[in-house]
Amino acid sequence: MSNATPLVSFVVLSYNYARFIGDTIRSILAQEGGYPFEIIVVDDAPTDNSDEVISAFADTRIRYFRHDRNQGHAATVTDGLREARGKYVARIDSDDRYRPQFLQETIPILETEPDVGLVYGDAAIISDDGAITALTTDAQHGGSDYRGNEYVALLEKNFICAPTIIARREAWLAALPIPEGLSFHDWWFTLQIARAWDFYYRDVVQQFDGIGVGWLTVVLLT
Repeated sequence: MSNATPLVSFVVLSYNYARFIGDTIRSILAQEGGYPFEIIVVDDAPTDNSDEVISAFADTRIRYFRHDRNQGHAATVTDGLREARGKYVARIDSDDRYRPQFLQETIPILETEPDVGLVYGDAAIISDDGAITALTTDAQHGGSDYRGNEYVALLEKNFICAPTIIARREAWLAALPIPEGLSFHDWWFTLQIARAWDFYYRDVVQQFDGIGVGWLTVVLLT
Protein backbone atom coordinates (compact mmCIF):
# COMPACT_ATOMS: atom_id res chain seq x y z
CA MET A 1 0.00 0.00 0.00
CA SER A 2 1.26 3.45 -0.86
CA ASN A 3 2.00 5.81 2.02
CA ALA A 4 0.63 8.75 0.04
CA THR A 5 -2.71 10.01 1.33
CA PRO A 6 -5.38 9.42 -1.32
CA LEU A 7 -7.90 12.07 -2.31
CA VAL A 8 -10.68 9.49 -2.55
CA SER A 9 -11.46 6.31 -0.63
CA PHE A 10 -13.74 3.75 -2.26
CA VAL A 11 -15.34 1.57 0.40
CA VAL A 12 -16.46 -1.71 -1.17
CA LEU A 13 -18.79 -3.91 0.88
CA SER A 14 -18.85 -7.60 0.07
CA TYR A 15 -20.46 -10.82 1.22
CA ASN A 16 -20.49 -13.90 -1.02
CA TYR A 17 -20.31 -11.83 -4.20
CA ALA A 18 -17.27 -13.49 -5.79
CA ARG A 19 -19.08 -13.57 -9.15
CA PHE A 20 -19.43 -9.76 -9.20
CA ILE A 21 -16.73 -8.14 -7.08
CA GLY A 22 -14.04 -8.45 -9.73
CA ASP A 23 -16.10 -6.23 -12.04
CA THR A 24 -16.69 -3.78 -9.20
CA ILE A 25 -12.99 -3.42 -8.47
CA ARG A 26 -12.11 -3.14 -12.17
CA SER A 27 -14.65 -0.34 -12.56
CA ILE A 28 -12.86 1.59 -9.82
CA LEU A 29 -9.41 0.96 -11.24
CA ALA A 30 -10.69 2.26 -14.59
CA GLN A 31 -11.58 5.70 -13.21
CA GLU A 32 -10.44 8.56 -15.42
CA GLY A 33 -9.05 11.92 -14.35
CA GLY A 34 -5.92 10.84 -12.51
CA TYR A 35 -7.32 11.37 -9.01
CA PRO A 36 -5.36 9.45 -6.35
CA PHE A 37 -7.56 6.90 -4.61
CA GLU A 38 -7.55 3.83 -2.42
CA ILE A 39 -9.96 0.89 -2.43
CA ILE A 40 -11.01 -0.50 0.93
CA VAL A 41 -12.69 -3.88 0.56
CA VAL A 42 -14.46 -5.19 3.65
CA ASP A 43 -15.59 -8.79 3.24
CA ASP A 44 -18.05 -9.98 5.85
CA ALA A 45 -16.81 -13.56 6.44
CA PRO A 46 -17.71 -14.99 3.04
CA THR A 47 -18.29 -18.67 2.40
CA ASP A 48 -17.48 -18.44 -1.32
CA ASN A 49 -14.14 -17.70 -3.01
CA SER A 50 -14.37 -13.91 -2.72
CA ASP A 51 -10.97 -13.76 -1.03
CA GLU A 52 -9.33 -15.44 -4.04
CA VAL A 53 -10.93 -12.98 -6.46
CA ILE A 54 -9.96 -9.95 -4.38
CA SER A 55 -6.44 -11.13 -3.62
CA ALA A 56 -5.79 -11.71 -7.32
CA PHE A 57 -5.61 -7.94 -7.87
CA ALA A 58 -1.96 -6.92 -7.58
CA ASP A 59 -2.58 -3.25 -6.94
CA THR A 60 -1.13 -1.48 -3.91
CA ARG A 61 -4.13 0.86 -3.75
CA ILE A 62 -6.35 -2.01 -2.59
CA ARG A 63 -6.67 -2.62 1.16
CA TYR A 64 -8.46 -5.85 1.98
CA PHE A 65 -10.18 -6.56 5.31
CA ARG A 66 -11.95 -9.85 5.98
CA HIS A 67 -14.17 -10.45 9.00
CA ASP A 68 -13.59 -13.69 10.88
CA ARG A 69 -17.32 -13.95 11.50
CA ASN A 70 -20.32 -12.47 9.77
CA GLN A 71 -21.24 -9.15 11.42
CA GLY A 72 -23.82 -7.70 9.05
CA HIS A 73 -24.00 -4.73 6.71
CA ALA A 74 -23.93 -1.98 9.34
CA ALA A 75 -20.73 -3.25 10.95
CA THR A 76 -19.14 -3.78 7.55
CA VAL A 77 -19.76 -0.25 6.32
CA THR A 78 -18.69 1.19 9.68
CA ASP A 79 -15.36 -0.64 9.50
CA GLY A 80 -14.82 0.57 5.95
CA LEU A 81 -15.58 4.21 6.71
CA ARG A 82 -13.30 4.25 9.74
CA GLU A 83 -10.44 2.85 7.66
CA ALA A 84 -10.91 5.47 4.92
CA ARG A 85 -8.11 8.00 4.63
CA GLY A 86 -9.40 10.02 1.68
CA LYS A 87 -10.83 13.52 1.79
CA TYR A 88 -13.84 12.12 -0.07
CA VAL A 89 -15.44 8.70 0.35
CA ALA A 90 -17.64 6.70 -2.01
CA ARG A 91 -19.43 3.60 -0.75
CA ILE A 92 -20.38 0.84 -3.14
CA ASP A 93 -21.65 -2.71 -2.82
CA SER A 94 -19.83 -5.46 -4.66
CA ASP A 95 -22.71 -6.09 -7.05
CA ASP A 96 -22.49 -2.53 -8.43
CA ARG A 97 -20.05 -0.88 -10.81
CA TYR A 98 -18.99 2.61 -11.82
CA ARG A 99 -18.70 4.31 -15.17
CA PRO A 100 -15.17 5.62 -15.84
CA GLN A 101 -16.20 9.28 -15.50
CA PHE A 102 -17.58 8.97 -11.97
CA LEU A 103 -14.76 10.91 -10.30
CA GLN A 104 -14.45 13.42 -13.13
CA GLU A 105 -18.11 14.33 -12.72
CA THR A 106 -18.15 14.56 -8.93
CA ILE A 107 -14.77 15.67 -7.55
CA PRO A 108 -14.78 19.13 -9.22
CA ILE A 109 -18.11 19.87 -7.53
CA LEU A 110 -16.82 18.96 -4.08
CA GLU A 111 -13.61 20.90 -4.68
CA THR A 112 -15.40 24.11 -5.72
CA GLU A 113 -18.55 23.97 -3.56
CA PRO A 114 -17.48 24.05 0.11
CA ASP A 115 -21.06 23.95 1.40
CA VAL A 116 -21.84 20.77 -0.54
CA GLY A 117 -21.18 17.69 1.55
CA LEU A 118 -22.51 15.03 -0.77
CA VAL A 119 -22.75 14.59 -4.54
CA TYR A 120 -24.83 11.91 -6.19
CA GLY A 121 -26.25 11.04 -9.58
CA ASP A 122 -28.45 8.82 -11.68
CA ALA A 123 -28.04 5.08 -12.16
CA ALA A 124 -28.93 2.52 -14.78
CA ILE A 125 -30.05 -0.92 -13.70
CA ILE A 126 -28.62 -4.13 -15.13
CA SER A 127 -29.40 -7.75 -14.41
CA ASP A 128 -26.85 -10.23 -13.12
CA ASP A 129 -25.99 -11.19 -16.70
CA GLY A 130 -25.22 -7.56 -17.61
CA ALA A 131 -28.41 -6.76 -19.52
CA ILE A 132 -29.68 -3.21 -19.01
CA THR A 133 -33.18 -3.33 -17.54
CA ALA A 134 -33.64 0.41 -16.85
CA LEU A 135 -31.80 3.37 -18.35
CA THR A 136 -32.43 5.67 -15.41
CA THR A 137 -33.67 5.55 -11.83
CA ASP A 138 -33.99 9.21 -10.88
CA ALA A 139 -37.59 10.35 -10.40
CA GLN A 140 -36.84 13.47 -8.37
CA HIS A 141 -35.02 16.02 -10.53
CA GLY A 142 -36.57 15.82 -13.98
CA GLY A 143 -33.34 15.43 -15.89
CA SER A 144 -31.64 18.52 -14.44
CA ASP A 145 -28.81 19.18 -12.00
CA TYR A 146 -29.85 20.30 -8.52
CA ARG A 147 -28.00 21.98 -5.67
CA GLY A 148 -29.55 22.61 -2.29
CA ASN A 149 -30.84 21.11 0.93
CA GLU A 150 -32.82 17.89 0.51
CA TYR A 151 -33.47 16.97 4.12
CA VAL A 152 -37.25 17.50 4.05
CA ALA A 153 -37.62 15.69 0.72
CA LEU A 154 -35.60 12.77 2.08
CA LEU A 155 -37.85 12.52 5.14
CA GLU A 156 -40.68 11.77 2.74
CA LYS A 157 -38.87 9.30 0.47
CA ASN A 158 -35.48 7.66 0.05
CA PHE A 159 -34.84 8.70 -3.55
CA ILE A 160 -31.02 8.60 -3.62
CA CYS A 161 -29.41 5.53 -5.12
CA ALA A 162 -26.72 4.78 -2.53
CA PRO A 163 -23.83 3.65 -4.79
CA THR A 164 -24.00 6.91 -6.75
CA ILE A 165 -22.95 8.86 -3.64
CA ILE A 166 -19.60 10.42 -2.90
CA ALA A 167 -19.34 12.58 0.22
CA ARG A 168 -16.83 14.29 2.44
CA ARG A 169 -15.19 11.92 4.88
CA GLU A 170 -16.19 14.02 7.88
CA ALA A 171 -19.82 13.96 6.74
CA TRP A 172 -19.85 10.15 6.71
CA LEU A 173 -18.13 9.85 10.08
CA ALA A 174 -20.45 12.38 11.74
CA ALA A 175 -23.36 10.04 10.89
CA LEU A 176 -21.84 7.21 12.94
CA PRO A 177 -22.76 5.18 14.87
CA ILE A 178 -25.53 3.49 12.96
CA PRO A 179 -28.41 2.78 15.37
CA GLU A 180 -28.47 -0.80 16.62
CA GLY A 181 -30.88 -2.98 14.72
CA LEU A 182 -31.08 -0.65 11.72
CA SER A 183 -30.70 -2.89 8.70
CA PHE A 184 -31.30 -0.23 6.01
CA HIS A 185 -28.52 2.23 6.73
CA ASP A 186 -28.33 4.04 3.35
CA TRP A 187 -31.30 6.26 4.20
CA TRP A 188 -29.82 6.91 7.65
CA PHE A 189 -26.61 8.26 6.15
CA THR A 190 -28.28 10.56 3.63
CA LEU A 191 -30.64 11.96 6.24
CA GLN A 192 -27.88 12.62 8.76
CA ILE A 193 -25.62 14.23 6.16
CA ALA A 194 -28.52 16.34 4.81
CA ARG A 195 -29.02 17.85 8.27
CA ALA A 196 -25.64 19.57 8.02
CA TRP A 197 -24.80 19.88 4.32
CA ASP A 198 -26.22 20.84 0.96
CA PHE A 199 -26.42 18.12 -1.67
CA TYR A 200 -25.62 18.28 -5.36
CA TYR A 201 -27.40 16.02 -7.84
CA ARG A 202 -25.43 15.64 -11.07
CA ASP A 203 -27.59 14.49 -13.95
CA VAL A 204 -24.99 12.94 -16.24
CA VAL A 205 -25.66 10.63 -19.17
CA GLN A 206 -22.97 8.97 -21.30
CA GLN A 207 -23.01 6.54 -24.22
CA PHE A 208 -22.43 2.85 -23.64
CA ASP A 209 -22.81 0.22 -26.36
CA GLY A 210 -24.99 2.69 -28.24
CA ILE A 211 -27.34 3.16 -25.28
CA GLY A 212 -27.33 6.23 -23.04
CA VAL A 213 -26.93 5.27 -19.39
CA GLY A 214 -25.91 6.95 -16.16
CA TRP A 215 -22.33 7.11 -14.94
CA LEU A 216 -22.95 4.39 -12.42
CA THR A 217 -24.57 1.10 -13.18
CA VAL A 218 -26.27 -0.83 -10.41
CA VAL A 219 -26.46 -4.57 -10.79
CA LEU A 220 -29.92 -5.80 -9.90
CA LEU A 221 -29.69 -9.36 -8.66
CA THR A 222 -32.40 -11.66 -9.95
